Amino acid sequence: MLSTVTFKSGKAFALARADAAQAAALLQAAVKIWVDVNDWHAIVNTLDVLIALAVAQKQPVRALPLAGAAAALRVAEQAVLPPVLQVRFDQMVAAARTMLDETAASAAWSAGQALRLAEAVAYVAKLEGQ
Repeated sequence: MLSTVTFKSGKAFALARADAAQAAALLQAAVKIWVDVNDWHAIVNTLDVLIALAVAQKQPVRALPLAGAAAALRVAEQAVLPPVLQVRFDQMVAAARTMLDETAASAAWSAGQALRLAEAVAYVAKLEGQ
């Protein structure tokens, strides 16, 4: 099952440029599977790919809550991204912030920061089909 999820996550990332909707659906399916196997790290890492997809689609209102949630979840678990991944994460957040005014960007980030893991997963599920 885990190899299927890894394949789906990789396939979703590869499809992002060609078919963003299919990529998002595959990533959302991957989150559900990671929840089933209780893999916190994989869930948050998949959030990162969903953030990248949202930024690429110029959807900051989707990207910033996901980013806020991912950052807060990492803080809660005392998990630190490797420096190169932290730089990439910060770049995605900065790109999303430039697409909104500061008030809206801060509100979207804060909404994500308030989410617990189960709430972040529910937020991802709610995005299905949007």
